[in-house]
Amino acid sequence: MLPTLTHHSPSNRSPKSRHYNTYRFGFNGQETDNEIAGIGNINAAEFWEYDARLGRRWNVDISPFTAISFYACFVNNPIVFNDILGNVIGGDREKVEKVKKSSQDYIESLTKEINSLNEQLSSNKLNKKERIGIQNQIGELETKRNEFRTVLDEIKELEEDNTTEYYIKTIDGSSGSTSYNSDIRRIEITTDGSVELTAHELKHGHQYFKGEINFLTGGAKGYLCDINDEFQAYSRQYLFDPNSLGFLLTVENIRLQTVDEGQPYLSLPGENLTKNTLMKEISLIYNISIPSGAGPMMFKDAYMQLNKAKQILHK
Repeated sequence: MLPTLTHHSPSNRSPKSRHYNTYRFGFNGQETDNEIAGIGNINAAEFWEYDARLGRRWNVDISPFTAISFYACFVNNPIVFNDILGNVIGGDREKVEKVKKSSQDYIESLTKEINSLNEQLSSNKLNKKERIGIQNQIGELETKRNEFRTVLDEIKELEEDNTTEYYIKTIDGSSGSTSYNSDIRRIEITTDGSVELTAHELKHGHQYFKGEINFLTGGAKGYLCDINDEFQAYSRQYLFDPNSLGFLLTVENIRLQTVDEGQPYLSLPGENLTKNTLMKEISLIYNISIPSGAGPMMFKDAYMQLNKAKQILHK
């Protein structure tokens, strides 16, 4: 039985309708807020205030989707979509944990190697050439360890991103993809379940988080995607398993890769395109600035203007 509290009047009587239950949690673990709109009508969580009668948010969404509503909640379907706090990587979460665990194991192993080499350096038995060789080894191992630490930092940023949902899907086969599902408005990361390929696609997810890539409404790669983004993702894959590539890691070799019977990287721009570089170039040419929270259409228009300006400048 759940505990209850009773308000008493000065005459020590229990006034009618002032008896209430201390249990305040309702649908999907959200806290009921009966003072706002009556019993059971408003639920609240860390990022939501949800009106159960209207099927919408009571507060404005911090990540508005104008195609639905600035007040949409759970894609207007709280039965199917029940992200309780709005701040998780959904889907096959186990695959993300495998990447984190593998990174932690590598960090621990590399730290032991570095400590062992540092002990050798403290010895007086080494000549100058041997000492330089060990110092170079330590430098390489520290660089690799820092890369694994970066993997953990990037995953943490995705986990703490309160404006975008990242969803992991595992499929049969040996390929992966990262795309935007415009129907339910989320980044979908598809992987074969291997640590190296999951790490590759999570890198693309983080590139989206940092404004280094974007996706068009249908989910296809957008105007910010360039060959450098793929090089970073393949480098991340190589970090976990060099043998998984099957080719020498160079930009040109990546361009020639065949994916699903096509060569999607052939036409990718060679320049490093990001929201920041795009804003700088546009402001230099047009003497205008784009706000940091600008939507994709503004960037698309600006990008087209920029290309037009470049063509004029190069004539």
